[in-house]
Amino acid sequence: DKRFLDSNEVSVENKLLLYATAYNSGFYQSRDELIKKADKRLFPYGLKYNGAQYAYCDVSNYYYSENH
Repeated sequence: DKRFLDSNEVSVENKLLLYATAYNSGFYQSRDELIKKADKRLFPYGLKYNGAQYAYCDVSNYYYSENH
């Protein structure tokens, strides 16, 4: 939380966006880099797959909303 969120950003959706993207892209990246990459549709097969894929943050938000 201290590294990726500012003090006003406490929504679950914003946390999931940053954490899911960091999980996929790397925790070493800056908050701004993660936000830029959040909408990249790479799940489940990665960059070289041409079929339908999803952004990690969308998958995380979906499962969170279905279970809470």
